[in-house]
Amino acid sequence: MLNALEYRHISNGPTEDFNNKIKVLKRISYGVLNFKYFRNRILMAMA
Repeated sequence: MLNALEYRHISNGPTEDFNNKIKVLKRISYGVLNFKYFRNRILMAMA
């Protein structure tokens, strides 16, 4: 509890943002058969 008060500037928000972007891309890319294409699309979205 004390660490949460001391280290307020540290958050897992950026990680949650990346996970959310990947989930959205998964929904958009439903039916894509080529995993390599899907992976490249995720990497481009993160840039």
